[in-house]
Amino acid sequence: MAIRVRAASDIGNAAARISNWLRPVDPQLYWDVGSMQQQIHDSESLTLRRPIITLLSSFGGLALILVVVGAFGVTSYSVAERTREIGIRSALGRVALKSRG
Repeated sequence: MAIRVRAASDIGNAAARISNWLRPVDPQLYWDVGSMQQQIHDSESLTLRRPIITLLSSFGGLALILVVVGAFGVTSYSVAERTREIGIRSALGRVALKSRG
């Protein structure tokens, strides 16, 4: 059984009051006080899924790196293929402008 309590102040005060309240019900009752963040961190479902989440996020990071490298490679190849064409167009454009003026 679990009891969840939200305390506006110190959790120690709330734990002591709950302990005094529950002691008449069962004097040998054992219970542990912890924060919700600690409960979530130690839960079995996250403990079992954490390695899978880490593996999938590392694959996602690797995929992102491959996309960036691939996009850079395609752009670099396209510019390298058209460098001469760009140079010729630039030279002809400058000649055409000089002949007009």
